Amino acid sequence: MGMQLISLLIARISYPPRDGQGPGAATGRAIAARHHRLLRIMTTIRDDNSPAARATLASATASLDRLQHEVAALRQAFVAMSAPPADAARAADAGSPGHDDGEDAIDIAIAAPAAPDRQGRAATRPAATGGAALRGAGDAAILARLEALIAYRADMEEQLHAASEIMRRHDVPEALSDCELRYEVRPREIIGGDFVVGERNGDGTLYVLHGDFCGHRLLSAMGVLAARDMFTSVAARAASLEEVALGLNQRLRRLLPQEMFLAANLFEIVPARGALRVWNAGMPEVLVRADEGGSMQSFASMACPLGVLGGDAFRVAPQACAFDERATLLSLSDGVTEAPDAAQRPLGSARVAEIVAAACGEPYDAVLAGVAGHLAGGDLRDDLSIVQLRLRPRGAVG
Repeated sequence: MGMQLISLLIARISYPPRDGQGPGAATGRAIAARHHRLLRIMTTIRDDNSPAARATLASATASLDRLQHEVAALRQAFVAMSAPPADAARAADAGSPGHDDGEDAIDIAIAAPAAPDRQGRAATRPAATGGAALRGAGDAAILARLEALIAYRADMEEQLHAASEIMRRHDVPEALSDCELRYEVRPREIIGGDFVVGERNGDGTLYVLHGDFCGHRLLSAMGVLAARDMFTSVAARAASLEEVALGLNQRLRRLLPQEMFLAANLFEIVPARGALRVWNAGMPEVLVRADEGGSMQSFASMACPLGVLGGDAFRVAPQACAFDERATLLSLSDGVTEAPDAAQRPLGSARVAEIVAAACGEPYDAVLAGVAGHLAGGDLRDDLSIVQLRLRPRGAVG
């Protein structure tokens, strides 16, 4: 979207135009500022191939696309406002007694495009001049509401981008460096509720949490920041996976609103013994594939998500897995298995397992490619995250 379009919007909705002043000018300037900020983000990180940068770039691209649609809708709305009285009758009715001057009027104005000409092309309405561009208090109310909505959205997006940057800086679990961690966290919107964190206790046992908070955006992101701190505090002193799960569940139940919960995969890894224990609470199947021979085990959900049950109703029964040779663990959020194709059919756990079993290289890369091919340019239904850990018994070579 070029600056000519933004300038046209500013000129179109300023009434009367007085050196860029007027109720519509603020809207145009806000849109231009958002446009410049998004392009700046994309330019800054376009050569950065890290997972966090790719996620930020995808988010900025989606925001830019939404901004373009928003400008198109606004232009259409104001074309309808400046139409001859006969064409604008429906919009004027929205301001009469018994109608809301806000959302209903906006919907009507946006849904009133110009009639096509005889050749089927969209008709171009003559530009109104001065105060004739807007008629009556109903039009002024529509404009004021549109301006308020755009200003609110711009402010919220600024806050969400700031929150995203804070989360990105906490996004590298240092305790997982020796597990050759690879992960992708791709929010459906600017920020989301998927995350991974790791911590070792005093005897060197590694605990890993891959979590998926219900919901999207700010509330789930706040849950992520709190859950990370809770987990590291509990895991550093814990003697078992059961102790970690119990402590985390108790703290989440005290903190979270009743409607929030945390689906999670919790792992206990003891390299000295070649031992892995898995506790799946509301996530898709965990897959562990041996390097030699390619045999694969799966670990389905066996419990409710964290934060739902308390007391005796909350039970932790981990599943055990030994790895005598090198193996690869893959943990997924439901944003992967529920990724839709063009016909809105989900990818599904069975297809993910087939992709991992058939992968010649890293299962992580194969699953990401499978998701991209399934989406075929479409949108995610949920936040998406994939975590891959390399399991290597202590003393194993290579």
